[in-house]
Amino acid sequence: MIFLRMISVSPRVNNPFISQFKGRTVFCSALFIWQRKGLVNHYFTSYRSENSFWRGVILIGIMVMNLFMKTISESLFDTLFEAAKGASGNAYAPYSRFPVGAALLADSGDIYIGCNVENASFGLTNCAERAAIFSAVADGCGPGDFQTLVIYTPGDVSHPPCGACRQVLSEFLSAESVVYSVSEFGKTRKWTMAELLPDSFILPEKERV
Repeated sequence: MIFLRMISVSPRVNNPFISQFKGRTVFCSALFIWQRKGLVNHYFTSYRSENSFWRGVILIGIMVMNLFMKTISESLFDTLFEAAKGASGNAYAPYSRFPVGAALLADSGDIYIGCNVENASFGLTNCAERAAIFSAVADGCGPGDFQTLVIYTPGDVSHPPCGACRQVLSEFLSAESVVYSVSEFGKTRKWTMAELLPDSFILPEKERV
């Protein structure tokens, strides 16, 4: 059984979005569309030597996007960290002995948590990040409804999401959404979704049912 809970955070107290940049520039939006269509990867590969100008434009664009990344207040970060750490205590990890927790912040101010749930058939194991996403979707959330994700990992190293989790996260979080990973001893790393998975798989419209 997957242990999932939802925690409600009132937006009236310590507004979690007080330090968040709401606006997005037209350039950042265009760059995100380029990235989703694979054009960023196209320029970096096909025109690496002939078109250094466009490579520079794209690099500057990514830097600008990082300025508009969705940030959160310190108090809210602490709340998310404690939620993720608490969720790790419910992890079912008898094989790896590596309990992970995740806390996902929705636009509504709700926090959805998840933990890793392992299986004797290792391929059936579900990670904490995906568990949090699935919990949120079951509660009615969808793509674009999320602000940020905080991951808690044991030990002194903060670990990024695995490849499968990155693809699932890219389906629901925007390119500028920030993913944090915090170790048991406080080491913190963070990335935007664009940095975690710069060229995610997108099903072409013509192949959709």
